[in-house]
Formats: sequence, structure tokens, C-alpha cells
Amino acid sequence: QKDAQDLLYESRKSQYDVIDLDPYGTAATFLDGAIQSIKDNGLLCVTCTDMQVLCGNYLAPCMNKYGGMNTRGKYLHEMGLRLLLYAISTTANRYRKAIEPLVSVSVDYYMRVFVRVRNSGEMANEAVTKHSMVFQCSNCQNFHLLPMGKKRGKKNTYTQQDFNIPSVCDQCGSNFIVGGPMWSGSIHNKKFVNLVLEQFVKKVREMNTLTPEEIQNANMGKEDSTEKEEVQEENDEKTPEESKEENKEESKGEAKEEEGDEEDNDAKEHEHIIKSLSSHIAKKIHSILYTIKTELDVPLSYDISELCKDLRMTRIPNRNLLSAFKSLGLGISWCHSDQYLFKTNAPVTTVYDIARVWRQKQSSNEKVSLGVIKEGSYKYVIANKEPTVVPDFFVKVNTRKIPRFIPNPPNWGPGSRKKTASVANIPSNKDKNSNSTKRVEPETTTTKTEEEELAPNDSKKQKLDEA
Repeated sequence: QKDAQDLLYESRKSQYDVIDLDPYGTAATFLDGAIQSIKDNGLLCVTCTDMQVLCGNYLAPCMNKYGGMNTRGKYLHEMGLRLLLYAISTTANRYRKAIEPLVSVSVDYYMRVFVRVRNSGEMANEAVTKHSMVFQCSNCQNFHLLPMGKKRGKKNTYTQQDFNIPSVCDQCGSNFIVGGPMWSGSIHNKKFVNLVLEQFVKKVREMNTLTPEEIQNANMGKEDSTEKEEVQEENDEKTPEESKEENKEESKGEAKEEEGDEEDNDAKEHEHIIKSLSSHIAKKIHSILYTIKTELDVPLSYDISELCKDLRMTRIPNRNLLSAFKSLGLGISWCHSDQYLFKTNAPVTTVYDIARVWRQKQSSNEKVSLGVIKEGSYKYVIANKEPTVVPDFFVKVNTRKIPRFIPNPPNWGPGSRKKTASVANIPSNKDKNSNSTKRVEPETTTTKTEEEELAPNDSKKQKLDEA
């Protein structure tokens, strides 16, 4: 046994292929030694359990340990992950090294990242474009990212980024608060996640919890057989001319529907897989990996529940929300760190416009009653802006019910901290002095006779009262 930091610094010449840092609390003090003692293309795994610090409850310790501040927006868990990646990246850049995040997870009471460390001066210089400041509105969910630098010309030279952030929020007119710097690049490697998910399914099949025949029979066999029978019956009733016209229309829509069919087939397979899993841990691993696989590669996210709450309206159903973004040709996905957060590549104005259009539809419905927004408040400013887009809330989308958040079993995880004597329970000097002057009478003990023990409860109460 040896001190971890001493061991890491002694191993700078005989380096490791894999280093896993999993201390109690923060791993920031071990990052420097780990970066120096890992090989090129080595795997660095880091776990931090100081969630309150990374999520911004304690601003100064967060700045001291990780070099950045959390804005405490609705995306605070994802920003905590990005602050941890920023700390690892800046530590690696000092030694002309760079990181490539493979998987980054914020789950339960900890944050865990898996990064590949590369010995590359060019990649280390490029990291300045992946470190960004965050300008978060103090009232609404509007935010802007400002990278620390940008590439200049074709050469590998970099310069400062122009400041193009408005002075006040363009949605509600409030001031911005500053957070960061944080890692604004990719936090997942989708190819790596797909490989891990494939290996996981393969291991599950080897454990006889699921077989390939079950997937084919459940997903393809039954549905394909029924669909083919229906199609053959319809084709027999149609004339040759009608069938030719329909074939032309189908060929036009094939290119658009190919991507949707692939996603739907993939969702079908994973829906059947997670239903077949018997282990709680296996279900949770699968749900996290599948959610990360479908997550958009964009920084930070929005809270749909809070968005609708600000506009004093009922929450937009998930199906209608996905349809609205899809109808505008925009991407949207759910976030692995919170079930109410969604990611999108749409500008913030479009996000609020979709909410405004939904509010207008509800206001025209007599059965729906909207809440009153106080005039002059920031919510009033948001609600009274005219939308610039017209989304369709009823476009067909894939809404397979694949669990994304598996609840933990009871009495799971670390126990609560031991209770210590509070200050309120400790007697003061005055109480001690007052107690010393009082006369303490000895406690008297009484013994019960056999008749008293055999007597009914009422007689016992009467005797006690008399005593």
C-alpha cells in the first residue's frame, strides 16, 4: 500500500494503460499525477461524488477545485460533468496532451467520465475552441455560449473569440449571470457507446436472458407476417393502374422514411431487450446507454416543465413536443441526467416560439383554462412576443416506450450520515448552574402484585391515576 499521489508521480516513466480514480469526494487532487502517468491512447476513468460542489451549491470550492463555476441552471448536472471534463482537459493541455471523452454520466449521487488521453500538441492547442463561458439569463432558460478562442486561417493558430453576447436577455429582458469556463465539446463518443451497447446485449444473450430467436420472433416474425397478409389482400383488390400509381408515390417517400424506419426498428429491438432483462442492474445499464446513444451532441439543455410553468399553461405532451421540432426540421432528444430535460439544435427563440404557439392553441380551447400572468413581469414579456414559426404538433414520430430512468430499489446507495449532538441539545452554562441548585429527588420504583397484573386494563389505569 502506498499513497496514490506518490504512486502516480513515481510511475511517470513506467506509465499505465488504464487509470481509474474513484476517491471519496473530489478527484481533482489526483488529476495531475494521473495525466502524467498514463500512456498515449490510455483510458482515464474519473469518479467524483462531491455533487454539491460540481452543481454549484458552493461556488468558491467549485472554482478552486475545477477552475469554473456552475450557473445552477436546469442543466446543472450536465454542466457539472462539463466542469469536470474542463478540469481534466486543462490539466492534460499543460503537458501537450488532449482528451477525448468516450462516455460521461451523471447518475444517482456521483459523476463518472471515461476519457482517452492523446499525446498531441495540435489537439492540445485545439482544446481552446472547446472551452467556453456560459451566459445564463437570471430568470428564463435562455443561455449563450462563448468559446475562449477560435481558429485563425488554415494554420494551426488560434485567436480570441469576438464577444457577440447581447447585454440583456432577448427573450425576457433580464440580465445575464456568468458561469464557466467549461468543456463545450462532445461528452460522448457515439461509436464507442454503440460498441459498448452491442457487447452488453451480446453478454445478456450469453447469460440466456435473451436469445436472437426471441428477438426475431417477437419483433419481426409476428409483425411482418400480419403486414404481408394485409398487403396481399389489398393488392388483390386493386387494379394494375392503381397499383402503379401507388408504387410511384411510395418510391418518392422511401428516401424520407428510411431513417425513420431504421430508428423505429432499433427502438423495437431495444424495447424488447429491456423487457426481457430480469436483473435490475442490467435494466439500468441498458437504459442509460440507450439514452446516451440517442442524445444529441449539443451542449446543455432545456426543462420543458419549467418552460410551460413560466407561461402558465399545461405541460406539452412528449409526443406533441417531438412532433413540433420534427415538423420544423430540427433535432430533439431527451437528456440522460434528468427525465424532464431535452436537447435540441434549435435556437432559443424557436424553443420559446413553440411554447408560445402551444399557449395560443390552448387559449382558443374553451375547455382549457390558462393561468394569469402578472403584467410587467418577465413571464409577461415572454408570453406576449409574437412567434416567428408555425410548428405542427401532430406529425408522426417514434414514441416507443423505452424506459430511460429505472428507479433504484429501496435502501439502495450510501447510508445517511451519523447524527451528532446538535448545538441546541447541548446545555448552556446557565442551564448547568440552574440545574445544580435544584434538588433532584430519587426515582421511586413500585412492584406489582399478582392481583394487579391479572386485573383488566381499566383497573390498571385507575390505580396508576390514584398513585
